[in-house]
Amino acid sequence: MRLCHCLAAALAATTVALAVLPALGAGAYRSLRIVAPADQATIHSNEGKLEVAVALTPPLDVAAGDRVALTLDGKAAADAAAVSIDLASLPRGTHTIEAAVVDRDGRVLLRADPVTVYLWHASRLFPNRAGR
Repeated sequence: MRLCHCLAAALAATTVALAVLPALGAGAYRSLRIVAPADQATIHSNEGKLEVAVALTPPLDVAAGDRVALTLDGKAAADAAAVSIDLASLPRGTHTIEAAVVDRDGRVLLRADPVTVYLWHASRLFPNRAGR
């Protein structure tokens, strides 16, 4: 009889925990990483354009309102219901890019490791010396 009471109490506690905790089923994100640009890459773009692509497992649940949010140098840069986001008008220099999956309420579900890139612009101060 005592075993039945213990089992019933354990079952009740498990049911409450499952009702309170968010679902960690098949839809829970397991991995996120920035695949483009590569870490430590030098990007040549006079216009300051940069395409950021992420790999996400499982795929982004757009129907649930999940989005990919990017930060550039610690500041919010863009977010979209897509795994590829274009950034524009970036200044030359070193930049750190971070990506996260956020839900419709802005809660971070998963973060990727940051990548550092070097954005290169042509300069009139250092003209091409080829053909001299």
